[in-house]
Amino acid sequence: MNITEMKINALVKEDIRLSSFFQEEKIDFCCNGHRILSEVLSEKNLDPNDFTLRLEAFQKALDEKGQKDDFFNHMDNE
Repeated sequence: MNITEMKINALVKEDIRLSSFFQEEKIDFCCNGHRILSEVLSEKNLDPNDFTLRLEAFQKALDEKGQKDDFFNHMDNE
């Protein structure tokens, strides 16, 4: 699936580290995280291909620093 067709909160849930990227881009991943990324990009007049490349580069840089930590699987909900 193309990431621009995913909900923003689903992307952040998959990799919590992306929250800082969305904050830098001034894209709400919390209260409006239920929105589809492509809709938000269109509203902000951002090119989806350019955005995807920047997001992937950001994620790759994080991955090079170390293994992705699955934040949600480490939460203690008891």
